[in-house]
Amino acid sequence: MDFGNSDERYQEEILPHVSRTFALTIPQLPPGLRTAVTNAYLLCRIADTIEDEPAVSPEETFQFLERFAAVVSGAKDPAALACALDGRFSDRTLPAERDLVRNLERIVRVTWGLGAQ
Repeated sequence: MDFGNSDERYQEEILPHVSRTFALTIPQLPPGLRTAVTNAYLLCRIADTIEDEPAVSPEETFQFLERFAAVVSGAKDPAALACALDGRFSDRTLPAERDLVRNLERIVRVTWGLGAQ
């Protein structure tokens, strides 16, 4: 999926593909709050996608989630984690969820920029 160059635009466009209920209510929020809440939801969605993956052992899931926390905090490379995860997803992971994880770097760039707003 290609949603353009803007990371915030990507967030807005991927949201209805990975959520039904939140995608209905988040757009009703004021713009600044909408960006932050969308970002928080998508971070949780990524963590949930990692946790739900049946092809990954519980030990590996824990390691991936630790790496994910380090990525969000800025201590690890988001592209490296996205690449490592992409090769591990089974057919049970939805295409939109795969796309979201592949675009982890875009999501965390928004996260890192929230404090600057």
